[in-house]
Amino acid sequence: DEEEEPAEKLLSKKDILKSWVIWWFSAETCHSFERMQAPSFCTSLVPALKKFYPGEENKPRYIEALKRNMTFFNTEAHWGGGPILGLTLALEEKKSRNYEAIPGEVIMNLKTGLMGPLAGLGDSVRAGTIAPIVTAFCISIGQTGNLIAPFLLEGILVAIVWPFAIWLLKKS
Repeated sequence: DEEEEPAEKLLSKKDILKSWVIWWFSAETCHSFERMQAPSFCTSLVPALKKFYPGEENKPRYIEALKRNMTFFNTEAHWGGGPILGLTLALEEKKSRNYEAIPGEVIMNLKTGLMGPLAGLGDSVRAGTIAPIVTAFCISIGQTGNLIAPFLLEGILVAIVWPFAIWLLKKS
């Protein structure tokens, strides 16, 4: 019984990081009432999907993947979105290699199953704990008339959340 050689990955770490950066900067900017964050999530997958389904012969599968990832999606953007993005990229890559082996519903169900619990975790930690503490600190600075306070607020929040978000992406 011969062991199967693992297939060479289509996405590099740089490709995954590129998708994550697109997600990071667009997750809270492009909402629709019908699909919430799906436009941003799908946009973050586009560079990877183009690698998975290159050429005109793969266009129908590329379009199907876009449609699959434009379904309703809503989670805490920074801590919830990264792991879901990483897992979705992995499943989409496997599906592109063996199209019939992974039904599209598996990818959609994974996203649906994780978006609620990860949103609860991210909202509790980031929005419910970290942000109020940092905001209170920066308000005290701002009350003295220091104009650096709002910039400091954003800088501290990014400095705290960014490393955890990257770590969670890598763990997925």
